[in-house]
Amino acid sequence: MSDTEMLEEQLQQTLDAVERIIKRFEPVHSADYFTDSPEGMEKLDAIYIFEP
Repeated sequence: MSDTEMLEEQLQQTLDAVERIIKRFEPVHSADYFTDSPEGMEKLDAIYIFEP
């Protein structure tokens, strides 16, 4: 695979990830969403990264 092809593949993967993020967070209009609904709490659990 050439450098150009590898770059194109990486850019496509990035674009796909950004599109997924946008779609999954369509219902989020404020930070309260994460604490005021079971769905929000589930999303918060999924994205929370604990680093001591």
